[in-house]
Amino acid sequence: AAILGSRHREPLRMSVQMHSSQSLMGMLRFAVDGPPEIKKLTPTHNFLFLQGVLYFVLGMQTWLVPETAHYTFLMPPLEPAEAQIARLGGMGMMVVGYFYMQMARTNSPFVVAASIFNRLLLVPPMFAVAGMLGARWQVCLAIALLDTALALLTFHRWQADPANGSGTHQGYEADVPKREN
Repeated sequence: AAILGSRHREPLRMSVQMHSSQSLMGMLRFAVDGPPEIKKLTPTHNFLFLQGVLYFVLGMQTWLVPETAHYTFLMPPLEPAEAQIARLGGMGMMVVGYFYMQMARTNSPFVVAASIFNRLLLVPPMFAVAGMLGARWQVCLAIALLDTALALLTFHRWQADPANGSGTHQGYEADVPKREN
């Protein structure tokens, strides 16, 4: 609890309560605009946001035109029945991208840490098992490699982020404890 700090979360909680008591349109506006307390994203969170955009665009492409998936994942063309399943995969990828965009907007170091941890320790084994169970190995390999590479780049970006530990950035000032020399 000390790492996350209650000073920063309290205004956010009040904003959510304030908007949740309003109309559905007020809640939708809050979801689009984001919390007013967070003015600017850290470079790491901008990078996570862009990763979300990438996943959303790749997912939308696969959802709308699944026949192009073989170009994206460097595999043989899909069978007609596979194209319909690829659409579902594309929808799932769009949802993942959307959540990455929304999570990045929180400016929370927990989001960065959880994203890196999950993508390094969960995604590669899951796609390895999927490949062994008969899923197209090109898709499994492409997603596992892409996600692992993006997780490592995110970790590198996080280490180089001047806001990480300095306490000078809006959103980190209460969340990241000061480093002692």
